Amino acid sequence: MTEEAELLLFGANRAQHTREVILPALRRGEIVISDRYADSSVVYQGVGRALGRGFVERMNRFATGGLAPDLTFVLDLDPVEGLRRARGKTRRADRMEAQKAAFYRLVREGFRGLARAEPRRVKLVDARAGIAEVAARIEALLPARFRGGREKGARAAPRQTVFPKE
Repeated sequence: MTEEAELLLFGANRAQHTREVILPALRRGEIVISDRYADSSVVYQGVGRALGRGFVERMNRFATGGLAPDLTFVLDLDPVEGLRRARGKTRRADRMEAQKAAFYRLVREGFRGLARAEPRRVKLVDARAGIAEVAARIEALLPARFRGGREKGARAAPRQTVFPKE
């Protein structure tokens, strides 16, 4: 598959998923949690595949109708360790997991750049620890409205809906 086809397939999937799943949930007042969204394409295809960050951002705006997440967590890990963990699973590596460490170094720097550019929305989470510790780090970064509490002037949080990876 060409890099351009990969990007367009992700964009088509994102457009459909946004309109069929995410937007209806938001209209019902639900919190949406998604494993990967537009930032992933900006970094993986725009930076990692060198298709151009600006181009991918424009495609994402078209595909999502301009919908953007309020908060994004980036699990930051050395690419070699990330590949070791991914390849240590019993299933066969997928297309993305089969990439070399050099690709993932670009991806990591792309995500770090995104976090520097949008520090209020994009939070880097040190993922070197075990699952429980990383989860605790993420929970500590969640605003009260997502934990069921209230921030000053905020309404009570709606029920939480978790959606699988696109």
